[in-house]
Amino acid sequence: MIRNDTKIRIGIILIVGLVAIWYFIRTIDHSFVFDFIPDIFVAIISIVIFVIVFIKDRKYYRIDKDVFSFLPTISGVLLSICFSIILYIQYQKDSSPNNFRCRSKIIDFNGVWIDFRTDNTYKLTNWTILGADYFMGKYSIKDSIITLDKSFIDAIIVSNKLVIRKEFTINPNDTLCSIYQIDDTGKQINGAEDFYLDKK
Repeated sequence: MIRNDTKIRIGIILIVGLVAIWYFIRTIDHSFVFDFIPDIFVAIISIVIFVIVFIKDRKYYRIDKDVFSFLPTISGVLLSICFSIILYIQYQKDSSPNNFRCRSKIIDFNGVWIDFRTDNTYKLTNWTILGADYFMGKYSIKDSIITLDKSFIDAIIVSNKLVIRKEFTINPNDTLCSIYQIDDTGKQINGAEDFYLDKK
């Protein structure tokens, strides 16, 4: 027999757990210099609630000798496993090695990096001194043309087509490559962010 307050504890653990998972998933693609403060707060609240629920479950189990007394604790464990799986999947998406990288030409207190990976995914990092936003997707490359799966990313990417071009330098032995955003006719888009291709 399941006690009424057992159902209440299940509800509490589900609400706290789902809110915590929602919070951490929502911040996966964003970072801020003071993120650790709310992160620690959410983590501590979740752990404290789980410990209180577990202690209460164990108390009722000793009285009732009913394994259903641990349903709230089991719910918390299952939510923790789901959260771990989500983090693992996210880590796997972000673990492919780089094929090449480009960086914005103008860098002061902010800038942009784009990592083009060997599994045909990219990660665009729009950073400032206070934090960063991350955007991921897929790309293909043919000759010197890079085609992205999106045509607009955070007002930085305004075309899904990029072109790699060699630049003239003072030293003829030194090659410098830039990446420009182009329209469907192959013309460079004026005012669009352009990048240096990092040597790797």
